[in-house]
Amino acid sequence: MVICGLLHLLMPRFAPTDGGISSHGPDAVLLPTKYAEFSCCYHPGNFHGDERLIAVAASHHRLVWMHPFRDGNGRVARLFSGLYMAHIGINRSNLWSLSRGFSRDKQWYMTNLQSADSPDPHGRCFDQAFFADFCLYFLEVCLDQIRFMEKILGLNRIDARIEGYIRDRDKARGALHPLDQRAGKLLKALFLQGAVQRGEARSIMGMDNQSERHARRLVSQLVQEGLVCSETHRAPLTIGFPAKVLRYYFPDLFDPSVLGEDPQAAAH
Repeated sequence: MVICGLLHLLMPRFAPTDGGISSHGPDAVLLPTKYAEFSCCYHPGNFHGDERLIAVAASHHRLVWMHPFRDGNGRVARLFSGLYMAHIGINRSNLWSLSRGFSRDKQWYMTNLQSADSPDPHGRCFDQAFFADFCLYFLEVCLDQIRFMEKILGLNRIDARIEGYIRDRDKARGALHPLDQRAGKLLKALFLQGAVQRGEARSIMGMDNQSERHARRLVSQLVQEGLVCSETHRAPLTIGFPAKVLRYYFPDLFDPSVLGEDPQAAAH
């Protein structure tokens, strides 16, 4: 695992007085041994399925408990946990923030960490019940942040939002650069499926009775505008997120003033 390897390389560069200075962690002279045990024990290859979720939570506490650096141990542990989760296929796009979840109640975060600590520098006296409580707390923070982003993104309403953008591009409404209304079907399919073969776009847009050239022209327009992405002219199509659609797709996230737009005008 990359992050374990990086930390392992960093450890020998620190003198014994750099880490192990917390009142609850191991003595500095024990750090190399404890870190070797940590790296071996919590390697993601040792776990399967839901075990990996518990391993993320457990390793977060253990790394903070070891306190290997003079400063920044919490930041390193949160970075480690984020990369660990990405490595096992969780939150790879960094859509939600573990650090934000912990910072909402920093004192409660510290309390949960310390309650699961071992008073023995060799780590032989961890209370398993308190340790399990910390793992539960960690996973609850993850769920809280997932629900927060789910609410903010409002993905259950994305169909209506895409349709709203397409309506504003209707020639009948006086749009300067009109867009065929059938493009909305492809945009919604790409958002939900992630990728669509070019050959399927015509049927998805309901253009089977139209010429293939007509369908290709519409797809080309979408690609040129950044609404649809494709690495080559034969590669699958994926959804694009140009700045002009953000206030339509994600109104609770997008601040029109960031791009110099008038918030009042954007609301109409």
